Amino acid sequence: MTKYKRLEMPYYLIQSYADLAIAHKRNVDRNPNDVYVGFRHNFALLSINAAIVEGTLRSILHWYLFEEAEKATKKGLKLGQTGPDLAERTLIRLRLDVDTSDTWSKLKSNFKYLHAKSLSDVVTQSVLKKIEHLFTIRNRTAHGSSIQIPSEQVALEDDEYLFALQEKLLDLTRFLSGELGTSDIYDGLGHKDVASVFWLTTKDFVTKLEALAPFAEELQKNIEAIKNYEFGKLFMG
Repeated sequence: MTKYKRLEMPYYLIQSYADLAIAHKRNVDRNPNDVYVGFRHNFALLSINAAIVEGTLRSILHWYLFEEAEKATKKGLKLGQTGPDLAERTLIRLRLDVDTSDTWSKLKSNFKYLHAKSLSDVVTQSVLKKIEHLFTIRNRTAHGSSIQIPSEQVALEDDEYLFALQEKLLDLTRFLSGELGTSDIYDGLGHKDVASVFWLTTKDFVTKLEALAPFAEELQKNIEAIKNYEFGKLFMG
C-alpha cells in the first residue's frame, strides 16, 4: 500500500485546549463574581473539545480501515493478484469517506456500518447524550450563529425550524442546569465550570472507546493524552 505521513490532529488540539483552559482559569480568578465569566473562553474551549472528540473517533475508524486494507492486500498478494480487488477498493473508498466526512452524524453512521453496532453500544447512551450536547453547542458557535430560545413555546405546526432548535436547546438547558445549577442556557454557557464538565465527559468517552483496542501507536498516543490531561493544568504530553 502507499506510504504516507499522517498528523494526528487531536494530540495537538489538546495542547491548544490546555493553553486556553489556563487562560480561562486566570480570567475566572480575576473576575470571581461574574456569572458570565466563561463567555470569554468557553465557546472556543467547547469548539476545540468537539474537534478533539470528532477527530479521535475519525482516527479510530481510519486506522481500523487501514489495517483491514493491509490484511486484504497481503491476502491478495498470496493469491497472486496484480492489483487491488473489489474488497481492497471498497476498504480504500470507505477510508476516504471517513477521512472526508464533515459531520458528527456521518461519523456515527460510519461507525455503525463498520462495527455493526451503534456508538452508544460502546460508550453508553448516557455518555453519548452528553457528547451530543457538546455538538449542539459546537454547531452554533463554530459558524458564529446566535443562540436564541423563543420566549414562548413554539408548536411544530407553527415553525418547524424553531421547534426543532427549541427542543435541542431546551434539552441542553436542562442538562446544564442539572450539572451546574444554572437557571437558563446563558447562565450555563457562561458558567466557569461548563468547559471542565464536558472535558470530563470527553475523558469518559475515550476511555470507553478503548474497548475497541488495540489501536495504532499514533492513535493510542492521542487517547492517552486525553485521559491524562487535567482541565486547567499544563499539558505534559
